[in-house]
Parts: sequence; structure tokens; C-alpha cells
Amino acid sequence: MLDFANLSRVLRHHPIILPISQLGLDAILVGGCIRDALLGHTPTDVDIVLGKEFESGVAAITEALGEKVFSLGDRFQTLRMALFHGTLDITHLANPSWEQDLLRRDFTLNAIGLPFERFSDDDIAKALIDPTSGLGDLEHRRIVAISERNLLEDPLRILRAYRLSAQLGFEIEDVTATLLSLHAETIKPVSYTHLTLPTN
Repeated sequence: MLDFANLSRVLRHHPIILPISQLGLDAILVGGCIRDALLGHTPTDVDIVLGKEFESGVAAITEALGEKVFSLGDRFQTLRMALFHGTLDITHLANPSWEQDLLRRDFTLNAIGLPFERFSDDDIAKALIDPTSGLGDLEHRRIVAISERNLLEDPLRILRAYRLSAQLGFEIEDVTATLLSLHAETIKPVSYTHLTLPTN
């Protein structure tokens, strides 16, 4: 069973998420942070997507958290902030809606989003944006690729599938397993920074 109560607790008390939530930004919490909270854990790695006024939003976050960001140099133009409590990754909204932006992610269990403006909703489960039915896959403890195209956009997502499976004890569903095997040869040597990206 998914732990929505823990997700609500994380939103209220997390040392990275809480200060950002008080800035009034057009932003959404995404990826492994929501996944891990729903599994009953306290996440250390936080991913957010900023919508309007990206540069001023980043400036507000750096001021609130007291650290600078640096670019990871990836195709998604991710900015990272290293903090005592974990890491914060910031990307910009690359599609017309949150739903479409979530559809570009790797696996369904990482394509769940929560707009910051909905953090105080009484029913946090209804506030979640889940365009790929990731909540169902998370509850059934399975890793499902959103699409073959998404996997090929960043071949390291293939490695991430196996790492998530080992860390979470989740099963890789059959079609996804076939795609991972089919495209394993697309993985080429990359930088250490890229290899050590969080499993979000």
C-alpha cells in the first residue's frame, strides 16, 4: 500500500522541499522524491520542474537555500544544488503542460508529479498528476518504461532500470525488459557525473 501520509509529512517537513514551497513558484515536484516518499522513505534527492520565470525562480531558490547551482551539462539542461541534506535538481518546463512534461521521463513510477500549489490539499492523492498510471505500477512494485523513444533519449536510463530494480526490489515488466536488452549496446562511456546521477 502506498504511504500518502508519509508523502504529506515529507512535504511539510523536508529541509529542501519546505523552503521552496514557501516561495510561491510555478513549479512541480517530480520523480524519485515522490516515489520514495510513497514507499515510506524520507527522500534525500529532490527533483523539481519550474514553469514560468525560470531564471528568477532559480535565483529565489538559491537565495532561500543558501547555495549555488551548477549545470550537469545533460540534454535536459539540469541544474543541480548540492546540500547537506541531499541534492536538488532543477529543470525547466519543456512542454505546454505538466502532464506532457512528465511523459518525457523514463519510467512510469518516476512520472508522478505534484504541483507546489497543491501541497496543502486535504487529499494529497487527488492532487498528484499521474499521466502514465505510475501509482499503479509503484503499488505493484514493477518498473515499466514509458516508451522506447524515452529510453533511447538517454541510454543511461537502461542502467537506471536495473539499479532501481536492485535497490527497490521491483520487477522489470516483460516489455520493458525486452527493450532494455534490445538497446543495451547503445550505452557508451560517459562522464563520471552522468553515471552518478540520482535514480529519479
